[in-house]
Amino acid sequence: MYPRIQVPREEGLRKGQEITVTIRDVDEKGRGISSYRGKTVIVYNASLGSKVKARIVKVVGDTVYAEITNTIKDSDVEYQE
Repeated sequence: MYPRIQVPREEGLRKGQEITVTIRDVDEKGRGISSYRGKTVIVYNASLGSKVKARIVKVVGDTVYAEITNTIKDSDVEYQE
């Protein structure tokens, strides 16, 4: 009786896609950790607090692996030895 309302489907993340994330943590291997659309994003060679544009290289379940293509904002965190 009533027409169906078309709701746009959220596309899943896929290899080769570029995303912009802010690194909120760093793991023991030095990889940056962030989140994007409810998934955990692991960015190789990212520093804590930086904002980066990254290209997805692998998607495994709810975890996305990416590499930096561009640094939008460098980290404000200073490391002391």
